[in-house]
Order: sequence, then structure tokens, then C-alpha cells
Amino acid sequence: MQSYTIGAADFADSWGQATPILYETAVELVFYMIFLAMFILAMFLYHRNKVTGARILTYSTSAMFVLGTIQMVLKVVIAVFALRMVRLAVEGSSLVRNTFIHDRLVFVRYILLLTNNAVTDSLFIYRCYVVWGREICVTILPLAMLTATTILGYVTTVRDNYQFRSVIDPKFSFIMSLATNSTLTALTAGRMWWVGREVRMASSLPGTRNYNSAVVMILESGALYSLCVIAYVVSGAFLSPSAIVVNNIFTGALPQVVNIVPTLIAVRVGLSRGVEARWLDRASGSANVTFTSIRVL
Repeated sequence: MQSYTIGAADFADSWGQATPILYETAVELVFYMIFLAMFILAMFLYHRNKVTGARILTYSTSAMFVLGTIQMVLKVVIAVFALRMVRLAVEGSSLVRNTFIHDRLVFVRYILLLTNNAVTDSLFIYRCYVVWGREICVTILPLAMLTATTILGYVTTVRDNYQFRSVIDPKFSFIMSLATNSTLTALTAGRMWWVGREVRMASSLPGTRNYNSAVVMILESGALYSLCVIAYVVSGAFLSPSAIVVNNIFTGALPQVVNIVPTLIAVRVGLSRGVEARWLDRASGSANVTFTSIRVL
């Protein structure tokens, strides 16, 4: 039986690098299971309740599911490699090959996260476009912000992967994503509130409550993602043990929260029996809205 000897400092260093990855993997697995359950429910509701716009919702939600699942699988593989490197360190073997593979997996996973975020924000832009009565000019600013965020994220990730010196903190792309999400939330909720205000001024029908519910749903979804990104960025700026633990939690949660937020909206819409863009076309900026078809993506 072969025995191995490793210095306490070397082992502590190897294990210290593996521990955060294990924490992140455990947290992400929990959030992935939540996302999986919501995805299955959303698919069921789309078809059972004959949701308007089901094709777009199905394609976009399925794309998010594929991207989220691949990221989850890669995270588990990365965790396995992290443990393997601890074992190799104990054996005194070379870590070069395993480190190279580990770093490439992290690179691919980060690219997938950026792509996943682009798909999610594209769905939110489409929702904003529909809510504004298909006015293309409203989407120009969000599209420009999303494009800048995605390109910046890809460039920063590639430079880090090839160890080029980068003057931009990789977390800045998340800050830009936060700005994009906040802009879309404000535009969508603001439009819903304004149309609802006109309807309330012109009618006393109880169906006007649907506007308030739609606005609250939009604000809640935007707040959930925004809080997660803020916690991730802020905790990453500190080196205290508690901040590092918090950062590990949100690092694991963020890739799946990106998918959970739009899927949560889709589930709530499905439970309401449909995504109705028609009501905005009928409204055309006026208060003549059929209350039974008030829905929002």
C-alpha cells in the first residue's frame, strides 16, 4: 500500500481552492432542481391552457433549459476535477494537464452563461416590445445595452482565458446586465402602469386590477434578478470569510436564477391562461381595452 506525504500548507492551499467550487456546485444544484421543476410546469401549462405565443415561449424556455442544464453538468465536472487535483497534490503528481482542462471548462461555462443571459434578456426585450404595442423604437436602447454587455463579456472572458492583461473587471459585464434588466423592467412596468391608469380613469370595471397584478409581477421578477447580481458583485469586492461564503452562494445561484426569473413569469402567465399581446393592439394608447384579455408576458 503506497503512502503519501504532503505539507500542511500545500494541502490547505489545494483544499482551499476546491472548497468554494464544491459549495457553488451544491448551491447551483439546488437552484437547478427548482428551475427543472418550473420548466416542466411551464411546458405543461403552455399546452394545457393554450397560451397565446406558446411557440416563442416554448423555444426560448427550451433554449434556457438546454443552456442551464449544460452549465450544471459542466459545474459538476469542474467539481470532480477540483477534487482530482487535491488528490494529485497529495500524491505529488503534476497538476498541469488537469489545471488546463479545468480552466478550459470554466471558460466554456462562462461563455454559456453569457449566452444564456443574452437569450433571457432577448425574451425580456420581446416582452417589452409586445407591451409597448410592437413599437420597435422602444427596443433600441435595451438592444444596444444587451449587445454591449454580451460583447464586453465575451471579450473579457477570452482575454482572461488566454491570460491577456485586461483593464476591465469581468464583473463589469454583470453590472451592465443589471442596468439592462433594470431598464427593461422600468419600460415594461411603466407602460403597463400608464395604460392601466388610463383605463381606470375611463372605467370602473373590476378587471382593472389585472394591470396592477401585471406591474407587480414585472417588478418582482426584475427585483429578484437585480438583488442576486448586486449581492454577487458586492460580496466579490470583499475578502472577509463571510463575504467569500456569500459570494460562493450567489456564484452558484446566478447561472440558474438567470433562467428561473423568466420561467417563473411564464408559469404565472400559464396559470392565468395565456399571454395576451392582443389587448395592447386593441388599446392603441387609449382606454378601450377588453378586460378579459389582459395578460402580460
